[in-house]
Amino acid sequence: MNIDVLSRLEKCPREITWKIIEFAPEQFLNVSMTCSMLKSHVDQCARGRVNIPIIDRLRFNGGKIPSCYRNIAQAMADTDPIYSFIYKDPFHKIIIETTTAIALFSNSLLIFIVTTTKADHIGSYRYLLVFFSICNITTTFGHVSMEWYCHLTSTGFYFFPRHVGGFFFGTPWASIFCWMFIVTYYQVFLILAYHFIYRFKTVTRGIGSSFTDGWKSTNWVCAAIITYVVYITAFVSDVAFGMAPSEQMRNDVPPEILEIYGMDLKDPRTGFIVIAMRRVNHTTNEVYWSAESVISIIICMILFLGTGAVVVFCISKTSAAIKSTNTTMAPATRRMQQQLFRALLIQTFIPCIFSYSPLCMILLWGGLTGINLGAFGNVLFLTTAVFPSVDAFFVLFFIVKFRIAVIKLFLLPFSTIIGSSVEHRSNTLTR
Repeated sequence: MNIDVLSRLEKCPREITWKIIEFAPEQFLNVSMTCSMLKSHVDQCARGRVNIPIIDRLRFNGGKIPSCYRNIAQAMADTDPIYSFIYKDPFHKIIIETTTAIALFSNSLLIFIVTTTKADHIGSYRYLLVFFSICNITTTFGHVSMEWYCHLTSTGFYFFPRHVGGFFFGTPWASIFCWMFIVTYYQVFLILAYHFIYRFKTVTRGIGSSFTDGWKSTNWVCAAIITYVVYITAFVSDVAFGMAPSEQMRNDVPPEILEIYGMDLKDPRTGFIVIAMRRVNHTTNEVYWSAESVISIIICMILFLGTGAVVVFCISKTSAAIKSTNTTMAPATRRMQQQLFRALLIQTFIPCIFSYSPLCMILLWGGLTGINLGAFGNVLFLTTAVFPSVDAFFVLFFIVKFRIAVIKLFLLPFSTIIGSSVEHRSNTLTR
């Protein structure tokens, strides 16, 4: 290995090539950079932004590697970053169990309020709210039951639970739970798209023409079920065929994963999903783009951004219809639609911050930038546990009838002065 590196250095004096390996011949990775890029890379390593082991006794122009490069090696080998408490117990367990308890309470409360509060103007939208709450509950149970790790590499990511199990028809059960969690996680985006479609069709009813104008509830339910099945099947298939670990992928697992988490992903009993956009050809030692991972990410992003495109389209059309003077709405109906639309926007803003953004970074960061964020992936993924716990509270607050129902349920005093509460009655306290 060192002879090969030295020969490459002698042939390319302006290129520094490190052979990063563990003490096993089948595990290595080539990292090349020009001298002009070296200083910024040193700075990144010093800040702990790169976290990969490196042999620090590499020969350099006939001598040992300089001390500055040994410092890089030490920074790369850091397996205990300053934020490690976030994904270690007891902090991680406390956060996950707390968000789970809050999610169970808030979403159960929303289901109860939706099903017991008389609000004719809500219509069939109440069923979407109930389904959305159920999805949030299943997602948060997925977080607490498997206690996921998410490790970002310079080529993609590794996603795996903290538990090792057996096999189910030759497949590690942990891999199956990875796929199931994907279903519970990504279905939330589809349900949000359903919400916006419903609001769009409600506000624009009677305006323009559409092939769905004559649809009854049965038609909409059938269309929603078919879309749901196709969408989820596409996601699961993409993950199962494009992100499932092969034998070679298990052999190429970065050694720092075992050092940081104590999880041996080479053990066939461990299940995980992996994206490695760039891989090493073990015959030629060349780095190449993996068509399998790239195609998998493209399909994932098409499905992911497809729901986002539907949401953006419906937001634009719904907002324009509510504000338009050509829309034949009574003033009270217009205010009610504005209220429901505002609640839906807030309901969407929360997952955009705590789910869409960190998820996009997890999926794309390593493959597109080549920067190894390592264990910081756990910080990003932990933020996704927030939105299922708080989203229902915003729905309860911004929909007037629901907010009053909660206040009365818990016997809280409230004022009816315009702007402080939601019903304009008298300036008294009610229990």
